[in-house]
Amino acid sequence: MPFLPINMSYRSTGMSFFDLHPVELARQITLLEHEAFLETSTDEWVTANWNGSIGRVIARFNDMSRWVSTEIVTADTAHYRALLIQRFVLLASTLLSLNNFNGVMEVLTGLQAASVARLGASWACVSGEAAKAYRALSEQMSLDSKNAAKFRQRMEQAAAPCVPYIGFYVQELALLEESSPTYYEDGRINFPKQYGKIGLIDTLATYQGEGRAAPYNLVKVEFVQEFVKVCASSVSGGMRVAKLLSDDELMAASCRREVPSDEEDVAGYLSENGLQRSTSSGGGGAKGKKK
Repeated sequence: MPFLPINMSYRSTGMSFFDLHPVELARQITLLEHEAFLETSTDEWVTANWNGSIGRVIARFNDMSRWVSTEIVTADTAHYRALLIQRFVLLASTLLSLNNFNGVMEVLTGLQAASVARLGASWACVSGEAAKAYRALSEQMSLDSKNAAKFRQRMEQAAAPCVPYIGFYVQELALLEESSPTYYEDGRINFPKQYGKIGLIDTLATYQGEGRAAPYNLVKVEFVQEFVKVCASSVSGGMRVAKLLSDDELMAASCRREVPSDEEDVAGYLSENGLQRSTSSGGGGAKGKKK
């Protein structure tokens, strides 16, 4: 059964992140992302066509990650930012339990953004349990040289249904493409390269094949899915969702929330981004220079 909000007044007042149960939010994100993944085709992967359904999955990933970062850096107090971080860690853990690896990486990417990672006062308020869960997730989902093979194996061995982390396969295919030529100088085909690409694409195809593409046994909740779609856009749709910020805007907002301790770094950052020190009574803020 779906976990619905106790207070259903969201229909008139708008809905925020904390109005939704993290389990239900994870379920609806997973349903949307599984559907989007199944729309990607082998032909697109073979031709490296990032403008179709694969491109939409990638764009959505980036927007969801920016939503995580935006929610945190636009929160007014360190305590509230810590509550948001804890909630997002719980969301990521639930996504992992649903074998939605793509969703987990969306949330972790947002939490690991420089604009969020630098918020020391906020992270200091995060509970020990949430901090431990975050470290465990980060380690499990690490794509460094020591863990990449283990990460891929975990995805491939996950029980169906599953939403693989698309970025992993995009990066691996790009690396294969850039690391060696398709043809040798004497005109011979570089078969090792082609076999590597075929192996990656074949793995993706198995996620969509009979048995692996089984549907999630979850109930679709329209208004929660609508909330998710609004999060990954710049339109509020009447919901209490912050407008997505660019990387520069995220860092500027982050510096307004918690000013860096090194004054030279502050001055350098503000200068590079066309900002100046705020003289408001709050102190330590930054604002745009007047034209």
